[in-house]
Amino acid sequence: ELVKLLDFGIAKVLDAAEEGVRGNHLTAGFLGTSRYASPEQWLSAHDLDPRSDIYSLGVICYEMLSGGNPFDLVLQDTEPQPMLWYEGHKHTPPRPLRSRPDCRHIPEALDAIVLRCLAKQPEERFGTVSELQQSLQIVPRL
Repeated sequence: ELVKLLDFGIAKVLDAAEEGVRGNHLTAGFLGTSRYASPEQWLSAHDLDPRSDIYSLGVICYEMLSGGNPFDLVLQDTEPQPMLWYEGHKHTPPRPLRSRPDCRHIPEALDAIVLRCLAKQPEERFGTVSELQQSLQIVPRL
């Protein structure tokens, strides 16, 4: 089986009336989905590498395992609330999964892996997806 994750967060449709042109355009400045953007992506870094994607994957894993977000953000409805996400990604340490009442069963090794994916500094994350994969292979099954 093949699973594909797609994120069209960089594709922003500008109001044609505002721009005076027809069609879709990419916005200037921040590109991405605020909920999953790495700290360096928030700075519009031009030298993003796979560690930025590993961070985003860490957010997805955290949400899948806990049903919540890594920063305990209180979100309103379905609004993106980019400034809340900015503060979380840039400044708030992620809450360990095992500190959540419904996640105490999660193996410590898996908790550590997800938290490493969510490290604020890219050099503290896995350098490649292959490294991440090797670490996941030693985690006991849930």
